[in-house]
Amino acid sequence: MITIKDYAEAHGVTSQSVYQQLLRPKNKEALKDHIKTDESGTKLLDDFAVEYLSSKSLKKSGTSVIIQNDSELALQIRDQEKEIARLNALVASINNDYLQQLNDVREESSKKIEELRESKELLLKENKEAAVKLTESEANVKLKDQENQHLQEQLKADQERIEELLKAQQELQIEANKKWWQKLFG
Repeated sequence: MITIKDYAEAHGVTSQSVYQQLLRPKNKEALKDHIKTDESGTKLLDDFAVEYLSSKSLKKSGTSVIIQNDSELALQIRDQEKEIARLNALVASINNDYLQQLNDVREESSKKIEELRESKELLLKENKEAAVKLTESEANVKLKDQENQHLQEQLKADQERIEELLKAQQELQIEANKKWWQKLFG
């Protein structure tokens, strides 16, 4: 005598499928005297019931293959779910790395842009200062040119005056060198 549970495990089927076979009208009639119940309420199959059920649709070839296929599919699904979880974690890690690198690039770009702005402002300030100095220098050059021109005019006037004075001195010298009678007669 064997329990339905033990029979199901031995033949690679579920206990439920064994109970379904036992409840079919055709099988119920054939097995009526071959299924016993012990004092705890557990149903037991005798050797005839075991052979009868084994010859019916509960053969290992059909149901156990389905169960095995279901088990294999469940394992494959579990493996695929693990692989998907691993790939999702990898994608998340790559995304995090990408976002971190993107943030780093943005920060570095912001710093460089700020440095360029500061450099531009400094260059503009220096350019303005240089333009002011250039304007002042041009004004000074004009002023110096005007002073130089004025000095040249003054120098020219002074030279003309010196020439006049030298000429007058020569005339006075000539007059001084004349004798009194030459001075008188002229």
